[in-house]
Amino acid sequence: MKELFFKKNHPNWSHQEMINELEFFSNIYEDRPIKDNVGGMKFAHGFALYFILKKINPELVIENGIFRGQST
Repeated sequence: MKELFFKKNHPNWSHQEMINELEFFSNIYEDRPIKDNVGGMKFAHGFALYFILKKINPELVIENGIFRGQST
């Protein structure tokens, strides 16, 4: 029978890489054009999206439901 679940892999990054990127992202986030994003993506989710996309480096990102465009 075909396995229906994905196997969990260990992250391909170090704790220090996350800290370094967090410091860089903090500066980007401070300069964001949309300061009041209630109902949309805030700092924690924005950093997660930024970091993971930076690590996996996809050729294309399709975003659906952008609210005010903060994450775009």
